[in-house]
Amino acid sequence: SGAGARVLNGPAINNPGAFSLSGGSLDVQGGALSVGGVTTVANGSTLTVSGGSLAPTGAFNNNGTLTVNAGTFTPSSTFNNSNAFTVNNGTVNLQNGGTDTGSFTVGTGATLNFSGGTHALNAGSSVTGAGNVQFSGTQTTTFANGSTFTPTGPVTVSGGTVTFNQAGAITLPNTLNLSNGTISGTAPLTLNGAFNWSGGNLTNNGLLTTAGTSAISGAGVKVRNGS
Repeated sequence: SGAGARVLNGPAINNPGAFSLSGGSLDVQGGALSVGGVTTVANGSTLTVSGGSLAPTGAFNNNGTLTVNAGTFTPSSTFNNSNAFTVNNGTVNLQNGGTDTGSFTVGTGATLNFSGGTHALNAGSSVTGAGNVQFSGTQTTTFANGSTFTPTGPVTVSGGTVTFNQAGAITLPNTLNLSNGTISGTAPLTLNGAFNWSGGNLTNNGLLTTAGTSAISGAGVKVRNGS
């Protein structure tokens, strides 16, 4: 705790219990930090991964500012974000769901993958940035009314179900790839980039508008059930 700046660079630290950052900052520049219990980043605190590895196996509660600039961040349990999470490098897989009211920002060349569990992006939450946003595996991700989904990079759905229940239209300026899984919800979808549909289901009840190039391919079954 406290307002100081802290740097981890070199040693490997295995913390089997809870880990809390309360005030100030911690920059994981090298080495490895493994946490077995619940990890909490308090409001007003900053946790940065800029070269080492951060591997929490218990629930992760981000109430502050969490940024991945380099190295690896591999949460394997519930990830709850109520403030600001930015991925500027590499791939972060969110494997076990979570409840969110904060922002997710994905930088160019980086990937944020909702890959498992049940993710509830409630009012106030947002997904933005020029990087890659993916929905894969057995995930179930629901964007509630009052949340925003405005990535400018490619969006890929290859498994599970992603549901858009916002009152306004979802506009995607870049490519949407649907190869498996389901896109559902009540929000209208406007696709200004390419739409590559090789499998999976479109069951959203809102209007689907494709302003870019649409390519339907592959031998898999494709279902459109909605407005």
